[in-house]
Amino acid sequence: MNAKTFSHYFKQIDLFTKPVQLLIKKEEGHKTHIGAALSMIVLVVMSIFFVNSIVVYADRSKPVTLTTEVYHAEPNLYELRPENFTLQFGFQDSSFATYIDESIYFVEPLLVSKSVEIINGTQQTQYNYADLPLVQCSKDIIKQDSLAEYFSHFDLSTNYCIDWNKIDKINMQGTFDAENYQYILLKFKMCTEENKKKNVPKCKSREEIMKKLTHNYLSLQLSSYYVDLQTPQNPYIPKGEDLFTTISSKIFKEITIYLQPVTTYTDSGNFFQDFHQDTTVKYMHHTEMIDFNEEDLLANVAIRLHTIEQVNYRQYSRIQTLLAELGGLWNVLFTIAMLIQVPFSTISYKLQIINSLFNFDGQEETINDDQDNYLLEQQDAPIINSKQSSKIYVENIQRNTLNDNQQTNRKLISPIKQNTPLKKSKFQRQDSFRSSIKSSYKVQQKLQELNQQCMKIQNAATLEEDIKVKTIDKLNQQVKGFFQTVSKKLNIPYYKYILSSMKLYQDDQQVKQMNFSINRMEKSFDILYIIKKLHEIDKLKMILLTKEQIKLFDYLPKPTIASNPDKELKGHQYFSILKPLKSNFQMALEAQQAYKEILFKMHDPINKHLVDCMDENILEFLQFQLYRNDGEQQDEDILNDGTLQVAKQQRMNSEQILDNFDSESQQNI
Repeated sequence: MNAKTFSHYFKQIDLFTKPVQLLIKKEEGHKTHIGAALSMIVLVVMSIFFVNSIVVYADRSKPVTLTTEVYHAEPNLYELRPENFTLQFGFQDSSFATYIDESIYFVEPLLVSKSVEIINGTQQTQYNYADLPLVQCSKDIIKQDSLAEYFSHFDLSTNYCIDWNKIDKINMQGTFDAENYQYILLKFKMCTEENKKKNVPKCKSREEIMKKLTHNYLSLQLSSYYVDLQTPQNPYIPKGEDLFTTISSKIFKEITIYLQPVTTYTDSGNFFQDFHQDTTVKYMHHTEMIDFNEEDLLANVAIRLHTIEQVNYRQYSRIQTLLAELGGLWNVLFTIAMLIQVPFSTISYKLQIINSLFNFDGQEETINDDQDNYLLEQQDAPIINSKQSSKIYVENIQRNTLNDNQQTNRKLISPIKQNTPLKKSKFQRQDSFRSSIKSSYKVQQKLQELNQQCMKIQNAATLEEDIKVKTIDKLNQQVKGFFQTVSKKLNIPYYKYILSSMKLYQDDQQVKQMNFSINRMEKSFDILYIIKKLHEIDKLKMILLTKEQIKLFDYLPKPTIASNPDKELKGHQYFSILKPLKSNFQMALEAQQAYKEILFKMHDPINKHLVDCMDENILEFLQFQLYRNDGEQQDEDILNDGTLQVAKQQRMNSEQILDNFDSESQQNI
């Protein structure tokens, strides 16, 4: 496989192939004001949504969340540490004041762990009890800074707290039926001589204890959390949980506090998955059981894990997700805007094409605002200046004084007119030229009037200079207007087009013209029609050229762009694709010169047929221009032989007067 073959097959995998497109007036597609307005609305909405999405993506305040609950027969091990768990408790008397008096009651804190062992082939449950160190509460014992304010409202010195200085963690695991079960157990007992602590010299009497414990309460506070999944970092916000229940020496209470495990999985990847896990426990609920008190026990408080785990999933928007949302919104807005815009765009598109191809009878004349008029406006010098206006005035004098010579000139032109019969245009599009030529005669009349005004301006010394400038400018504008392209466009209201698609307004003149022109346009767009026209070109080559000429014709070189593209190519190197852009004024001057040259080659049948196909008014205008130019040359020849010295002197005086006016006008301009 050579390099050329490899390059050919390698290019087949190009996903960004540029499609071949046709242009209409240098545009790849048809554009309308309604489409531009709807596009602006869509872009504004998309910009607002895009900015909002960027803000949400940056601060990560709105993740996609999912919360579920999972049952565990044996909850996994969780470690309570001073950074995530705080516990304080104490008795309150009837005045709701907490107190610590171990001569009345004391607390026996235990860490209970249960394990199942097989001994001698039998399964036996073993309970191990370890002391949980307690101490009077103080600010230093509370390690959770976020709860310092909450616990500051209590009298810390009259409450018990876990002494985190003596223990680093507390294991919580399993449930009552599990093989491994660990929990906290707080036993509240009345002080007796048998169970009193060593640091208590003597318990109070039974009567005093019973009286003191009447209308007592157990106040217990522990740390908990609520879950805020919109928090970017740690989703667990600490809070304090306050439990309050009655205590009496006559009854025994079994209180169980359940802590629910909470696990949050966070996917914070920008492009791919990036999971991290956060775990904690929070207060879920508690239960109380009451029994008659026949011993020294007042209450047992067990703190254990619950079998239901709350699991949260949250996922922050990825860049591809954001782009997909933008793409979906774009498709929705684009579809809605397209449904609104398509009917208007369709009629506008068709009207633009048919108005560019045809003129329509019965419509108002309009001046095309196209490239030709733009080139005409960009010309540096005025089309008609005061010097040209002077010549026009002299021509009028020459025609009045040299009638005999003009008769001779008419004889020179009349054979041409006999050999070139004028025919009415067979094409509807020539109406614009006909109306333009008719308006040219009005321009000629105004030129004569303006010439008379120029003579008055020369004789009136007191006339202001700005009037002279305005007079010349007005003349220039009138002549420019003669060379503008005038057409009769079809302007049909949108509602009439929509109703015509529903078979209404079928007898309307504009609807008939539109339907007829659209049918012709669609026929021209048919690929079979285009191929047939190309075949006709081949047939024309076969008729006009010999076999050898066709071979040479096919071998003609491709166009060559010169170093100065604006300069016309000389000789036979002419290609229409390299034809420079010209205004209608420039094309009219070239057509006048070409017509003069063709008149001397009327023996060629193609030239004769070309002249026959021209519009009658345009042909008369070109003959008028040719007749005027030839008349000037012959007038000069007659004046040189001295036969009409008076007429010559009159013309010289007229030219001198207008030349003086021309110089003054140019100085003012």
